[in-house]
Amino acid sequence: MKILSIDTCGNYCSVGLFSGDSFLYKSEIMQRGQDARIMPMIREVMGKTDFASINMIAVAKGPGSFTGTRIGIAVAQGIGFGLSKPVIGIDRFETYKKLCGHDDVIVVLDSMRKELFFCEYKKGHERNIQMLSLEETEKLVDGKTVVGDVKNYKGFSAKDILEMNAKIALEANTNNEQYKPIPLYVREPDVT
Repeated sequence: MKILSIDTCGNYCSVGLFSGDSFLYKSEIMQRGQDARIMPMIREVMGKTDFASINMIAVAKGPGSFTGTRIGIAVAQGIGFGLSKPVIGIDRFETYKKLCGHDDVIVVLDSMRKELFFCEYKKGHERNIQMLSLEETEKLVDGKTVVGDVKNYKGFSAKDILEMNAKIALEANTNNEQYKPIPLYVREPDVT
């Protein structure tokens, strides 16, 4: 099973190729410009691998940068359409939760704004997603397991994130709305 994994939601552009026993990836830090770098990076990761051999595409669908999220999803859908392969949208909160390995966890992600994307998971409850200030977040996380891409909280490498997205895609029910490649926004975009 070969899965192309794409994540352009944050201040980076990351792509990986998962093929069961191996994982190749490339990631670059960037606030803007993912649109210019994503296809060259995909070609680099693919190397001599035939695009037709890809079984599915996993793409991070947010929350994150409005433009970056849409770039990743558009590229994934374009490749998926061209190859007639399924495109699985992966919620970044879920990725971090699975990487953490706990049922009770708080995921805090950089929104590149004043507030942070905040998601609290408690076993047996619906997850709680909010936009919170750093001060509000610090009051709620005291003594709890916290992961995310914000400084002071346990983070994960681009490789770990891309690989987990591929693993989630492997287990995903493509008919489940949760895995549709539709952007996940926690706040309304500034531009409509």
